[in-house]
Amino acid sequence: MKVYSNYTLLIGALALVLFLLTRNNGEIFSRVRKGKLQQDNLDMNFGKESTRHLSQQSQISKNELPYFILHVGPQKTGTTSIQSLLDSEQFKRILQKDNYVFIGSGIGKNKGVLDNSKPIYHWDSNHNLELSSDLVQKVKQLRQSRTNVVASSEYLGTMQECWRELLFPEDTDRQWNVQIIVTYRRLFSYLPSDWNQQYKVYRINNEGRPKLPRHHDWPGINGDYEIQSFKDWFATKHYQGGKKEPEHLAKRNYDSWTKLSDKAKVRIVSLYEKGGLVENFVCKAMVGAKHACNTYKSSSSNTSTEMDAVRLLKANESINLDHDILAVYAYQKGLVNKKFTRVQVVDAVELHVQSLEEEGIQYVQSCLNNDMTRFLRRWSLEYEEWALQKLPGEIEFINDLTDFNNDWQSVLNSNKLCSIDAGKTLAMQPWKDFFATHFN
Repeated sequence: MKVYSNYTLLIGALALVLFLLTRNNGEIFSRVRKGKLQQDNLDMNFGKESTRHLSQQSQISKNELPYFILHVGPQKTGTTSIQSLLDSEQFKRILQKDNYVFIGSGIGKNKGVLDNSKPIYHWDSNHNLELSSDLVQKVKQLRQSRTNVVASSEYLGTMQECWRELLFPEDTDRQWNVQIIVTYRRLFSYLPSDWNQQYKVYRINNEGRPKLPRHHDWPGINGDYEIQSFKDWFATKHYQGGKKEPEHLAKRNYDSWTKLSDKAKVRIVSLYEKGGLVENFVCKAMVGAKHACNTYKSSSSNTSTEMDAVRLLKANESINLDHDILAVYAYQKGLVNKKFTRVQVVDAVELHVQSLEEEGIQYVQSCLNNDMTRFLRRWSLEYEEWALQKLPGEIEFINDLTDFNNDWQSVLNSNKLCSIDAGKTLAMQPWKDFFATHFN
């Protein structure tokens, strides 16, 4: 009985050990398995989280609005440089890689986007200004294909209601990510260029009478007229005894287009930003146009594009108006026989100017007086500070006027604020002899 009891106790002890081992192993296995499941669950959750993020990214990409980049000038602020690049065939192909389409530069009254022979605006039966049906249809097609659009015109200074109807139609979801671009040029640099632009061609305001590349008739004949000196033009149009605030078209355009929609962004691109106007337009204003930006920055790939640009820029370059001013003054003083045309005399004056310059003889110029000069600098500085406040990341340069002052001094030194003094020039003996010899 004692042996049996010991044997029984031994078996019981072994059973207890096995039970404890089994229970511990089960707990260990359970803990390991539970940990694995927890890790699996973590991995599965991570996968779900990753999938959710990817799904969100796809959804964002799918719902991302295409850009509508509308450059609204104003004129004489590098618009031709921008348009000539965007309109070149090589650059159009590059824009396609960025899903961009340039729909033309002629967006203005009597200018066409898709067809330059058609006006882009027209009046409906209720005398409301409307965009052409061609443009509206084209924009809708590009929106349907989710294509980014870039357009440029210096004739869009004032925001018209029809643009709001096109870009932000009522009772519909938002259609575009609209970016309005206004280019900025300093007032003291802009005004001489504006004066030249106004007078370098013969412009008639009457409908149906086109502008001519130059003035062909003497003042009073066929509606032609006398070109004002820069000083007289500035005094009449912008100065008025120092009592008038000279309008800066960049600010006018900016203020007008901010009324388009609170969903639209109006931006300033400056001629003076690092990189230059065109580079900043392509690389900053045209959001996401990486191929276009890199191509423009690459000097090795710009040859054919630059050739197209040069061709268009030459058609818009300034001309010397002093020769015409002197020719007309001499005609009005009776020093030119009426058998000679205005063009003939102007061309002869230009050649004689070149001949006298070779001899070191310059004609007399008339510049803005001191009060006018101070007035122009003060207002140029006011607009400079306004523009800098609108430029992203440029606020810190508001108090740094080094570049502004250097540019101002350069304009003064190059006599950009001057034009010929016809009376004093004609009193010079070389010019008396010239008209007496050639045009009596």
